[in-house]
Amino acid sequence: MLKWRSRSPLTAADAYKTWSAYMNLKGLISYGCLMIKPDAYNRGIAADVRQDILSMCKQYNLEIRGESTKILATGEVHQIYPDISRKSFVADFLNLMVSNYSTAFMLSGEDAINKTKMIRGSQRTKECDEISGIRGRYCYVADISAEDRRRLEANYHPDRERLVEIIIGGVLHASDTPDEVITISKIFNISLGK
Repeated sequence: MLKWRSRSPLTAADAYKTWSAYMNLKGLISYGCLMIKPDAYNRGIAADVRQDILSMCKQYNLEIRGESTKILATGEVHQIYPDISRKSFVADFLNLMVSNYSTAFMLSGEDAINKTKMIRGSQRTKECDEISGIRGRYCYVADISAEDRRRLEANYHPDRERLVEIIIGGVLHASDTPDEVITISKIFNISLGK
């Protein structure tokens, strides 16, 4: 067990960052998170996405430390996505995120956060034939141009509803930071310890 010596007390997030950085330097373990979003449940593909997660975690040598499913409250969505309020489609996004179940997976392994991003992948476009991760398999955004995105951000696109649905419908979220892993683990009541 590591003992922390510090003149000021460490927050849980600071302790995790320090421990995770130490473990990564040793090439040992870190934590990551994947979350099946409500649009996967709404589309009836959540079970398929879950199977893909299980398969790809094995492929990337990530251990599933816990799994939990729940319907998120609006406040919890804001905790997971603290910058969402800056988007022009915040109401649409919040409505999606509380519309059905979400399932979180806490994962551990070497370089877990980067590996979860590779598992998540990115949405496929007409310029990209290669399927990238789970989003590449289930999310095709062939007709959204840079101009469409600019007009959506300015909130005056004539086809706004359809395009916002495509943009926010990513079926899977991957944690970007150790702090986010901790936040999601608390929201879904999944312990990161053994």
